[in-house]
Amino acid sequence: MAEVTNPNLTDSELDTILESLLDESIRKLEDNANLYAALNEEQLTGILKFILERDWLRVDCETNVNGHVDLRIEVDFALSTRRRLAEAKCWDGPKYHADGIAQLLGYMTGRESSGYMIGYVQKPNIAEKWKDLQLYLDDKLPADQEAICQCGTSTWTLEARHRHSSGVSIRIVHYGVNLGR
Repeated sequence: MAEVTNPNLTDSELDTILESLLDESIRKLEDNANLYAALNEEQLTGILKFILERDWLRVDCETNVNGHVDLRIEVDFALSTRRRLAEAKCWDGPKYHADGIAQLLGYMTGRESSGYMIGYVQKPNIAEKWKDLQLYLDDKLPADQEAICQCGTSTWTLEARHRHSSGVSIRIVHYGVNLGR
C-alpha cells in the first residue's frame, strides 16, 4: 500500500483506507470470538491494536490525548501526521455507547475529520442491539449529533456527524463487533 504514504491523500481517501483496515481487523476478532468473547474492553482493544498495525500505521492504546483515548491511529507523512481516535466499549446498551461518543469527542482537538466508536457485543443478537443503537441515536441526537445516522459501508456500522466544541463537524463511525455466539 505505497499509496497510503502519499501526503496528497485527502482525508476522505485516508478514511476509506483506514476504515477498510478497521473492518478487516474487526472481522478477525469476530473469527476468533470463541477465544475473545470473555475478555474485557482493554484486552479486546489491545488485540485489535495488534491486528490493525501495519509498517506505515502506528496504533497506540490508552495514549494521553486530552485523557486516555482507547486507540490513537496515526499515519506519518513527510511533513505531517494525520490521526484518528477511537473509543471502545463493551456493549451495555445504547446510552452507555452514546456516553462514549461524548468521551471520544472530548479527546479530539477538532483537527480530526473522523473518529471511531467500537462496540464489543458479547451477547447474542448484535443485529437487534445495533438497530436499538440507531433508534436511540436518531431519537436523542446525543453529543451534539447533527442529524440521523446513516448506514455505514459494512454490516453493523453507522455513521453520524457531531458538532465538536471547536465548531467543526466530525464524522463518527460506529462499529459493532459480534463476539456473542
